[in-house]
Amino acid sequence: MARWQPPPLNETPASGAGKAKVRVDEQVVRKILEMNPDLRKGRTTQQVRRVLESGGSLAMGPGGGGAPPGGSAPSAPSPATQLEDTMAFFLRGKSGELEAGLQGLLARRRALDDEERGLKTRVRDQIAGFVAMLDPAAVAAHGTAALARHGELLRVLGVTTTELLEPARRSRR
Repeated sequence: MARWQPPPLNETPASGAGKAKVRVDEQVVRKILEMNPDLRKGRTTQQVRRVLESGGSLAMGPGGGGAPPGGSAPSAPSPATQLEDTMAFFLRGKSGELEAGLQGLLARRRALDDEERGLKTRVRDQIAGFVAMLDPAAVAAHGTAALARHGELLRVLGVTTTELLEPARRSRR
């Protein structure tokens, strides 16, 4: 199965006005240099971008940009190298996307946990306030039995019957 190749660039000048100006995105240059820092050869990203826009090459020969020494064409990378480079580029992008997504989920999870704690605390305080308004003698005598029916709610709130009834017992003394 043949590997897909992009169509050749149309290098004919537009409306006969000379060679069309090539524009190279700086982010693309940054990615290229991130993938292969040897192509930089001590140049800044802007310098590399200008070389590309002027039609120069980023060949890895010792003479800097342009054709490699001896006038021979550079050897094409092997299909295995091309596949590895392509997959590495794609997977680096997906890795960054995953990391950002996981960080967002973690932040939302923390916010939800904080909201849950606040809700439980508010309901627990309201129940304690309600029990405190009731007759202390009745609460002391029958409070444990009355609250026993609602053990699941108290368990979810993280409070025991003793913790809810203790303020009523103290006020009775």
